[in-house]
Amino acid sequence: MCGSRSETWWHLFVDCDFATAVWRLGNLPYSLFTQVEDSPCSWLTRCMKLCTQNQFRAVLISLWMIWLHRNEISADSRRNSTAATQRWQTPSPGWFKLNFDSGSLRAGTGFGGLIRDANGVCHGWFTDCSSVRLDPEQGEYIAARKVLELAISLGCTRVILEGDCLNLIQAVQGVDSMLDSSIGLLLRDLQLLLSSFQEYRVQHIPRNGNAAAHALAKKGIGTNMVLTYRHFHGSYWRYPLT
Repeated sequence: MCGSRSETWWHLFVDCDFATAVWRLGNLPYSLFTQVEDSPCSWLTRCMKLCTQNQFRAVLISLWMIWLHRNEISADSRRNSTAATQRWQTPSPGWFKLNFDSGSLRAGTGFGGLIRDANGVCHGWFTDCSSVRLDPEQGEYIAARKVLELAISLGCTRVILEGDCLNLIQAVQGVDSMLDSSIGLLLRDLQLLLSSFQEYRVQHIPRNGNAAAHALAKKGIGTNMVLTYRHFHGSYWRYPLT
């Protein structure tokens, strides 16, 4: 938990700096912490013998709080480590990466997408909206269709369709065939559009790696207009390309 020593049960619950600070807050016998026990069970048995009922209750509550704190630190560490490895990556030379996203609020549903090359330069982007608050997954399919249509209009031949809706990605890849009728029609649209490219791939990206498309989708909500730019140089892009 503190990172200064290996995490044995004794160090975690008794000897760690944080644990020591917790134990100092309680009115507990000093002898509880002077002898290292072989196992947590033997230590708890000794606590029961040396403590009053209220003191032993305080021991259990303190152990629980130390364990919760340890898990919070571990979860934060995993999130930070994961975020560092989930940034948007450029495609291979000759390929274009098509990112898309959608978002819903009371004002309706927004769609956004952009197309970037191997140098990270944005060749086109769009933001669109619907006054209807759509099902989130249905909105993702519509955003994917729009970015594919934009790629075709730009003359892209090798594309990677990338989004953070795992259900959509698996459906396009043929992994998930359990779709309702409305989604099934949208899926066929995507497959037809993809077949017009010389080569294509479809892959999932976590939400924090799809920030640019998410920003465009968010911008589209409630705007009541369609904005589409082609051959837009990346140096003038106002949203972070992450």
